[in-house]
Amino acid sequence: MIDFFINKNKILETDVVVNVSSPDVTAVKNITMPQMPDDEVLKAAQWQMKDDVNFEIEDAFLDWQEVRDFTDQAGSIQKEVVVAAISKEAYEEVMRVMHKSKLSCVQITTNSLNYMEHIKDVKSRPKVSAILDIDEKEASLNIFQGDRLCFVRKLPFSWEKLTRSL
Repeated sequence: MIDFFINKNKILETDVVVNVSSPDVTAVKNITMPQMPDDEVLKAAQWQMKDDVNFEIEDAFLDWQEVRDFTDQAGSIQKEVVVAAISKEAYEEVMRVMHKSKLSCVQITTNSLNYMEHIKDVKSRPKVSAILDIDEKEASLNIFQGDRLCFVRKLPFSWEKLTRSL
C-alpha cells in the first residue's frame, strides 16, 4: 500500500523518518542516575525503566540524551538524562514495512522528541517551554529548556477518558 502511494505520486525520496507514538511499544522517560561513563548509561536506563514500560526492556532499542549533571544534597554527582525506547517487535515491524516499501528508515522517533522541532520555530521562545500532549490513550507533559527535552511525565488522562467522563 505504501509503495503504491509512492509510485502513484512519483515520490523519489526513499529516506524517511518514522514516528511511532503508541505507548504500548514506546517510552520516553526522564531518569536521574549516579555519574557514570556514557557506555554504561543504557544498561542503567534499562534497569530503571523495566517496571515502567509495556514491553521487554531488555530486548528494546534505547537512545538517550543528557539533560544535565548536578550535585545532590548528599554531595554526590548525578546525571539527569532523557531516555527513549522502542520495543524490539515494533522496531522489527517498522523495518519490515520499510524494506517491503523499498524505503530507508533514517530515524525512528516519538511525539515527545518531535516537539523539539516545533519549539525551534517559536520566535519568542522562552528559556523553558511546556507542551501538553493529549491523545486518544494517554497524555504527557513535555518540558523543554531552549530546544532540548529535559522532562517527560505521563499523565493519568486521555481524550478517551475525558470523553467517557462527560
